Amino acid sequence: MRPGQQHAQRASGGRGGGRGRGRGGDRGGGRGRRGRGGRGQGSGKPKTQAELDAELDGYFMKDSKTASHKLDSDMDAYWADKEKAKAEAAKAAVTATPADGATEEAAATT
Repeated sequence: MRPGQQHAQRASGGRGGGRGRGRGGDRGGGRGRRGRGGRGQGSGKPKTQAELDAELDGYFMKDSKTASHKLDSDMDAYWADKEKAKAEAAKAAVTATPADGATEEAAATT
């Protein structure tokens, strides 16, 4: 054989040369890469409520239109909760047992 022919025989998978048959070789029969599993798990410590709120506020404050909408809705929710608490406090004061009987009758009629 000529030297060029020996080289061609080795490259095509002859004895000791080229790729073997294991794991699919060049025929595409392998399973491919398995990925990079297990990465990006973080420190493992869950974030606190304050940390999550700070991240959310930072996200919404990027755009001025979104930021103003978020602040408006936060203020509306605050005032609604405050009015609700005020109404509940007034209702609790009315239903409390008064010392004299006249106020008690007024509370019973409402």
